[in-house]
Amino acid sequence: MVKTTLGLLLGGALLAAPVVAVAKEPISVQVPIGGDGSEAPHLGFAITKVYEAQQPTPAGHADGGSWQFFDAQTSDGAAFTFGFFARPTEGDLPMSFGDASLATPDRARLAASLAKGFGLPKPAASKGKGVPLRFKLVVLGRHGAKLPGGGYSDGGQFVTTKLFVEAHGKQAEVFFNFDLVGKTGEFSQKDASYDKLLVSIAASAL
Repeated sequence: MVKTTLGLLLGGALLAAPVVAVAKEPISVQVPIGGDGSEAPHLGFAITKVYEAQQPTPAGHADGGSWQFFDAQTSDGAAFTFGFFARPTEGDLPMSFGDASLATPDRARLAASLAKGFGLPKPAASKGKGVPLRFKLVVLGRHGAKLPGGGYSDGGQFVTTKLFVEAHGKQAEVFFNFDLVGKTGEFSQKDASYDKLLVSIAASAL
């Protein structure tokens, strides 16, 4: 086990939080709190159906488990299904670690949608039917409210997370925030250096 440090970006200052032993590789987490009027590149989506008490399967998901899944459609029409399970929080920190799943019936369309949202050229998607992609996530909070210009504050219904998407030896990080009550959410840029990697994974592995 190794130690990782959670950094909360608050008013431009990076505040170090207690060290937590959680994973095989170091995981650095930053969540923007508050809006500064310059929203990061992102891709919005609408949630169309929510599935409770699920378990992941090789083809998707089925009843009888502790995961949540939902179907969604991006702002330009690409469909996908997301599922996750996170362990209960410990101590005073609102964060918890867990696993996630992402799948789409149309790899090329979702990859193109992500590329558009992050300001990249449309990628060439590989042929073949993909399978649900499994990876790690960290839940940063469960009561977020989105602010104008980007960022989140307390007092809302958003689950704010960070995904560690990995496939074919590539790894990308992206913020992924969703409101199961308001049926809305977004992929949001973690760092510009991950954008191409995220789109490449979507175009080759989903």
